[in-house]
Amino acid sequence: SFFISYFKNITKNNSIYKNINLYSYWVEKGEKLKKIAAYKTLGTNNLDASKAFYDGLFEDLETLSFSPNERSQFWVIKGDDSMFAVFKPYDGEMASVGNGSMTGFLMNSEQEVDDIHAKAISLGATDEGAPGRRTENFYGAYVRDLDGNKLVFYV
Repeated sequence: SFFISYFKNITKNNSIYKNINLYSYWVEKGEKLKKIAAYKTLGTNNLDASKAFYDGLFEDLETLSFSPNERSQFWVIKGDDSMFAVFKPYDGEMASVGNGSMTGFLMNSEQEVDDIHAKAISLGATDEGAPGRRTENFYGAYVRDLDGNKLVFYV
């Protein structure tokens, strides 16, 4: 398949992608796989502002947004079963940024990385690293959202 042939060259030079090649092998065999993580949440101190930021950021990605309660907002991409969410902390304390924590969003092209980075900045995010090649096999851009959570958009 295209997926496997695309990653064959990458896996020769980059051990991170060896698991992707193994994953594609299992998928081709029709095996059901468990996921390490099916959703990612970030804390927010202003749910309305955070919702507006992520609604704007994801508007071109065919996402569905929903709020199951007054403390959270979720987004899912059409055809995907993973979720992204922002929460006001359950314990009532202020949300804080995890030092060394980062949430990654896989894009389909370098142009999409450039575009969503620019969109995030226009929506009030802070630039943490302009779009560019970080390694031979990684093109990414970094921002901090309105609450200071670090995001990476990459391909």
